[in-house]
Amino acid sequence: LTWTSSLNGAIGTGPTIFSNALSAGTHTITLTVTDSNGLISDPASITLTITNSGPSAIIAAPADNAVFQEGSTITFSGSATDPEDGNLTGASLVWSSNNDGTLGTGTEIQISSLTPGSHTITLTATDNDGVTGSASISIITGNRLPIPQIHTPATSTIFLTGDQVDFYGTATDHEDGNLAGASLVWSSSRDGQIGTGPTFSTSSLSDGEHVITFTATDSYGASSSVYITIFYGNVPPVPTIYKPEADAEYELGQSVIFHGTARDNEDGDITGSALVWTSNNNGLITNIGTGSSFSVNNLKSGNHEITLTATDSGNAKATAKVNIVIKEMVSDKDSLSIQVGNSDTFTITGGTPPLRVFSRRNHIASPTIDDRTITVLGKAAGESDIIVTDKVNNSITIPATITSSSNSAPIAKAKLVKDGQKESIVNEGDLLSLDGTGSSDESSITSYKWVQKYGNIPVYLDNENAPLAKFTAPPVSRVQKFIFTLNVTDDQGATDKNDLEFIIKEKNDSFEGDIL
Repeated sequence: LTWTSSLNGAIGTGPTIFSNALSAGTHTITLTVTDSNGLISDPASITLTITNSGPSAIIAAPADNAVFQEGSTITFSGSATDPEDGNLTGASLVWSSNNDGTLGTGTEIQISSLTPGSHTITLTATDNDGVTGSASISIITGNRLPIPQIHTPATSTIFLTGDQVDFYGTATDHEDGNLAGASLVWSSSRDGQIGTGPTFSTSSLSDGEHVITFTATDSYGASSSVYITIFYGNVPPVPTIYKPEADAEYELGQSVIFHGTARDNEDGDITGSALVWTSNNNGLITNIGTGSSFSVNNLKSGNHEITLTATDSGNAKATAKVNIVIKEMVSDKDSLSIQVGNSDTFTITGGTPPLRVFSRRNHIASPTIDDRTITVLGKAAGESDIIVTDKVNNSITIPATITSSSNSAPIAKAKLVKDGQKESIVNEGDLLSLDGTGSSDESSITSYKWVQKYGNIPVYLDNENAPLAKFTAPPVSRVQKFIFTLNVTDDQGATDKNDLEFIIKEKNDSFEGDIL
């Protein structure tokens, strides 16, 4: 027994079959029977119709019963699915209004030209077989915002504690006319909602500055507000910091100028002990001073949040803040290497004077101080820490290594070389070398350093830390004298230097004299 469909072909065998895969449309269903000899019967047929269930449409936005103000751009978004075709898009989705007709197609459109009034918005989805499905919402467009006005009190009015404040305001709406009752709400920036309706009075406002908001809401839920500022009771003062400036940086021990003022509605200018300066230095709160102007030089290093607190005669307080940075104590040298019997110096920047200095092992390295310059004498071979502290116990440590004086100092020798020959007068554009390979030491030289000491034209070396530093003679006007210093250091920290003088001249200049 074989079953076939005029639309779908073979659909099954046997005395009974089931199918949910028949396509939409009218089917001629045929049953034929084949016996054991292969003979096929005449067909038996019936006709049946499979209908298309149609797409399902959904409107995601706007919400049903939404209200839009006059001139608003409205975004319509939606979707549709079909059992046979899946997700529908593009021209398969049509948006329309019962007032304005077709609005557009697709999953999202934006319209700003709907006529004012109530609209039934419909999203119609059509599948590939022409079957449709739809969804609808209602919206209101063209609603005009209400217009509120505050008549009393006037903005910036000052009231004393206990005074009654009378509030009066009106609001009109294009659709609703004059608004009243709960559609008019008064609120304070300090006390929240304080009244409703066109008029009310209160004498219980909290002390301070109030931003009063008068909000009118129409029957569609659209609202607009107006504002005034009033002062009630004891209004806190207003402090201002002029010095130090925000994010300013100071050396440790440097004087910091503090200057600020405060103005109060009742007291006028606030001065003296009513102005208090404090610092929050990494969580440590300290008092700096009082008054409008003074300076200090003992702030600790680090970040400081500077606060100026002003207190009026009614004990109302207000603050102003700035952040500043006090830099650490620093030395111009990270370490010292000194031979026994010799000395070296370093200089301290920052710190609150007077500075003090001591050595952990004074028998090895003995320091003395002159203002901010520390001189360290090598007394015996070994190592020590040179510690400098300031008046408020900030400190910095410089390690010192003292080497035996039995090691002789190196000998620095410098010469100018062109094509392997020593020269003293060369032409601009010549390929030259500063040669310090003739320097010597009993042990070994560990570093070379070439420094241009004289010459108003810079000379660029390929390696200023090499014993042989190559360069091209720069262009000059007539003749130019140059001096380079070669500094050498041996493995014991002993040093020597040698100055090298030479002249660079223009190619066509006939100068052949001695170096002056």
